[in-house]
Amino acid sequence: MTNVNGSPGNNEEGIKGLKQCLRRYMRGEKEVKSILILMDGSSIRVLDMFPKVCDEMFEWFINLAQLSELESGSEKALPMRWALDTLNAIFVRIRESSPNEYMAKFTLAMWSVKYRKQFDKKFWAGLGRLKVAAHLMWQKDTAHIQIKRLQELETLCKASDEDIFTQYPKMKEMVQLLRKGEGRRR
Repeated sequence: MTNVNGSPGNNEEGIKGLKQCLRRYMRGEKEVKSILILMDGSSIRVLDMFPKVCDEMFEWFINLAQLSELESGSEKALPMRWALDTLNAIFVRIRESSPNEYMAKFTLAMWSVKYRKQFDKKFWAGLGRLKVAAHLMWQKDTAHIQIKRLQELETLCKASDEDIFTQYPKMKEMVQLLRKGEGRRR
């Protein structure tokens, strides 16, 4: 494993550096782009960044989808590549950590409820561009898998909370408990 500057090093330090770099990139610090391009060629991959399914991974995907709508020209390619790699990582990690298909879909649906406020015009436009990018970036079979995943995610993100709660009744109870807990902390 290499760290952010490309030399052999501690995996944890490399992942921490990559996350910091991505956060700065998301905030629009443009000088970070050259570092990101270097990291894209390193052996640190999105799958290595997130050893298990976590909220942070889904949030990265939302941010990268939004970013892929904002950038132009060659600068657009990197966030698109990272968004599609992250999408792949999300699905791989969910399948690895879920005992069955129902729980895998439940996890995705839960995120769609939790992050609903972040699904803005840039996010929807970014999803559309990612579908086009998947056609261009991969062979037909791989592109088909990525597009299917994007469509599955898009369907969940467009569903209302009530539609999702009807499909997953236990989730409504979980969300209510979470919201009560957040209210008490304020």
